[in-house]
Amino acid sequence: MEVKLTFLPGLTAKFEKLLDLLMAQTTNSARPLKAIASDMDLSPSDLSRKLRHYEGDPRAFSVEDLDRWIQATGDLSPLYWLIEKHVVMARDAREELLDRLASRYEDLDDLAAIIKDLRGAALKNTRRAR
Repeated sequence: MEVKLTFLPGLTAKFEKLLDLLMAQTTNSARPLKAIASDMDLSPSDLSRKLRHYEGDPRAFSVEDLDRWIQATGDLSPLYWLIEKHVVMARDAREELLDRLASRYEDLDDLAAIIKDLRGAALKNTRRAR
């Protein structure tokens, strides 16, 4: 099965953490937080608390919560955020590394040509000195 995604990059630049995206999308949703929380079988205060994730709070936003959030909102932006962070950014980093390696090899080829020229010049000078 092939799935087509309409992907708009920039989510990871706008939202450093996935929870930041979820909070913004929940707040800006056409559906009230109360309705989203209800569809997730949570109270509005529990959903808000999970999305804010205070250090040491045992009620963290879980993978199951993410699944229910997507079902409740129909918003796939968290998936796009994850794809951008873990696929696109990794691909871009890999391509940058490959570009840098290719540049180094070009530099080595240039250096090899210079060394060859220098050896040739040194060999000519040695022959002339004889």
